[in-house]
Amino acid sequence: MDLETYKCEPIILRNTYDAFCFESIGPKGGIQKVIYFYPIILIGNSYVNLSFGDWDEKTKEVNDESISNNGDTSKILATVAFTALQYARQHDRKPIFVMGTCRARTRLYQMALNAHRLLVESLFVVSGLIAGEWQEFVPGRNYTAFMFSIR
Repeated sequence: MDLETYKCEPIILRNTYDAFCFESIGPKGGIQKVIYFYPIILIGNSYVNLSFGDWDEKTKEVNDESISNNGDTSKILATVAFTALQYARQHDRKPIFVMGTCRARTRLYQMALNAHRLLVESLFVVSGLIAGEWQEFVPGRNYTAFMFSIR
């Protein structure tokens, strides 16, 4: 990928999750981020769910609802995308399911996808979920979730 990313390291989060961490660097200093993958079944098919958020040192949990506003959203999303690509390549190319914790966050993901559509679509087949149905991704439509299948 041609986008700037953070260096991501594997970590042990839970025995059933594959997890990776990196540090977001910006005006608010360093913020520990965690990306984690776990298997899910949707409509009888096996997928991998991708989640990420800020590491909360007090609770020892990932807060996927935090808004850190550290000025590096593009670099964070590129890091997540690159990690997802590497993960899919190493795990039987299972499709990766992505959905924001709220509509605004899903919209943020969609905007990033639109901005880097040619690059993303050179690596993944992208589908969007509308009204419970998977469709080929089309810019300008509002989706509730996304599915990324490695090419």
